[in-house]
Amino acid sequence: NKGAAGAMVFEPAFVKIDPGLTEGVGKGGEGQDKVRAITARARAEGIVTVAERVDDAQAMSQLFSAGVEYVAGDFVAPVGATMNFDFG
Repeated sequence: NKGAAGAMVFEPAFVKIDPGLTEGVGKGGEGQDKVRAITARARAEGIVTVAERVDDAQAMSQLFSAGVEYVAGDFVAPVGATMNFDFG
């Protein structure tokens, strides 16, 4: 789509939140407020949010409470040479 000024307008399907914002989300404060603002705006636009580098249950819980829809990181599954996650 072209905007009024002729610039391209992107409509992403998902937004990956910068790990610098999500690393301290369990401690509250400005980072958590920014994550909530990002997820609220994304949800209003129909955009899925993803947070990476999630290393513990507390961070994952706080991110889900802040509106993040998907997480990735060592708490979910550590990086490996092959994809061998057991879904069952």
